[in-house]
Parts: sequence; C-alpha cells; structure tokens
Amino acid sequence: MESSSLLFTAVFLFYAAMEVMGMMPQEIQSAGGTLSYMFASFYGDQELNFVKYHMKRTTVMWVVHSLLPLCYSVGLGLLEPELHLLDPWNADQPALIVLVVSLALPACVATVCFYWSTDNWSRHPLAVLLAQFNRPWM
Repeated sequence: MESSSLLFTAVFLFYAAMEVMGMMPQEIQSAGGTLSYMFASFYGDQELNFVKYHMKRTTVMWVVHSLLPLCYSVGLGLLEPELHLLDPWNADQPALIVLVVSLALPACVATVCFYWSTDNWSRHPLAVLLAQFNRPWM
C-alpha cells in the first residue's frame, strides 16, 4: 500500500469511528455534517413524535452505516487502481469478495429497513417492543 492509501484508511477509520459513536467535533456539527442535521426533515420533530423520530433515526443510521464499507471500497479503488476494486472483471478473488460484501450489506439492510417502515412503522423492533405494553405509541 502506498502512503496515500494508508492516509485514506486512517482518515476513513477515524471519521467512521466518530460517526458510529456519535462523537463528531463541534466544527463538523456546526457545519451540518452530521446525520441528524442531514436527515432532519425526514426524522420530523423529536418533541412532537418522540418514538417515530427515533425509529426513523435508527433506520437511517443502519442504512448509512451499512454504506461505510462500500464508500471505503470505492475510495480505495480510486486511490489504488491496481487492486481492481472498481473493475470486477479484472479483479482477483479477495477484491471480488470485498466488492460483493460491500454491495450486499447495504442491499440487505435496505430491505430490512423497508420492511420495518411498512404498515406505518409497526414492524420496527421498537414498535414491536412497545406493542407488548399494549399502549398506542403513535
């Protein structure tokens, strides 16, 4: 690996760790670089509909976090063309595995999240848990 690939990997891992743990620096938060800010119109108002807000928020987090391996593969493929990460016809076996996994993961997660969102979010794990208490959550 070249130094540019190592730098990309280090920066990507640092950003991914901050994103997953929710510890973005104040500069990024104030510039609107957080998922909460980017998807605020989709989430709705937390104070008016607390449960639905958090169901949508966890769903978006699942989808975005499942895209991290694909983003890393594309970035590394652009920096290291000899790995053939973006050219599956000329790639070797490990590169194909990375490509298939990084494409299959978001597809599976998107399918599960779509299932959760059907029937007015009643299939979301939080809705199923709250339904056990037999109280309306919406």
